[in-house]
Amino acid sequence: MYKKLFLALCFLSIGSAVISAETDNNSVLIKGFQNFESIHQLDVINRLSAIADNDGVVFSKLWPREYFFNDGGFSYIYLVKNEDHVLDLIKFDVPVNHDECLTKDNPEFCIPKFKPNMESFIYNERFIVENTPDFISKPQQQEILEVLVKDSKYFDTMKIKPIEVEETDEIYRKCDFEFDFMKSCQTLKKDTDELISTEEIVMKDSLTGSEEKPLDKALKYVKYDAEGNKLEEYVFSNNKHTFYDKTGKVIAVEQFNDSRFKYMNSNLPDLYIDVEFKKDDAGRLVEEAHYDANHKLIRRYTAMYSGKNISKIQVEDPLNFATWEIVPIRVSHIKEQAFAIRY
Repeated sequence: MYKKLFLALCFLSIGSAVISAETDNNSVLIKGFQNFESIHQLDVINRLSAIADNDGVVFSKLWPREYFFNDGGFSYIYLVKNEDHVLDLIKFDVPVNHDECLTKDNPEFCIPKFKPNMESFIYNERFIVENTPDFISKPQQQEILEVLVKDSKYFDTMKIKPIEVEETDEIYRKCDFEFDFMKSCQTLKKDTDELISTEEIVMKDSLTGSEEKPLDKALKYVKYDAEGNKLEEYVFSNNKHTFYDKTGKVIAVEQFNDSRFKYMNSNLPDLYIDVEFKKDDAGRLVEEAHYDANHKLIRRYTAMYSGKNISKIQVEDPLNFATWEIVPIRVSHIKEQAFAIRY
């Protein structure tokens, strides 16, 4: 289910700049994703599939922009279900706080943690949000909130059901540094001094002085369990983060850079995203390609521009030997009181 819907819907990146473009009438609906994107000033990563696959779809201005406000990090959002009175999405939070880095002991080598969580927005007189922050490994850990709207505007968010906090062992870390750069760290249990894991940053070659830029020399970050089995590997050159089980089998992959977004987790194999982007010399997105787990092309979107605006999108569907073109719909407003995002 996820794979089909993921390919058909949109992948948004929303930062703190989303909170803008106040509207006088929240009951006005917007037809066409490109118009919705423009009004809410969204920074859309895979714009082409979002526009082409949602062209003609009716969107509501009653969008909880304030609810998406974050602390300066990024939220890469993928819509899963878009139906009357229900909006399900998966949000990939990437905090920028150094305390949340995998290598928090040395911010120079900050490797941000991807935090995928599932959120369901349900509107039936009350605006309810169901949030499952670790839906892959702990789907039962869910919090429920109500978004309060006053005079058709966001007022507050009230927590109805909190997430139960699980007890964890107290730990501490010991790290070795060279030229103020972290070489390795050990994580141990505080009560028993038992080793839990070891981390190290592998350099391309040895540093010759403290004035070297660390990221220019960093090759990869590696984490091992107490038995020496590799658990994680992060390659700095392409931002690819790979996770392994004790047998060395790949169980998850996360990657995001200027030309690619990839996410897979063996616990939820249908949730597979592999999108590659191409831009022209002017920095405009001209091609977006979606692949399956075997890196077989599923969809390709190619954009043609008139100035800064997209004038046409060509869609290639190699699985069905089909090709068609989309001319993005122009601004269209519909007077109707509804929360439904997709009709």
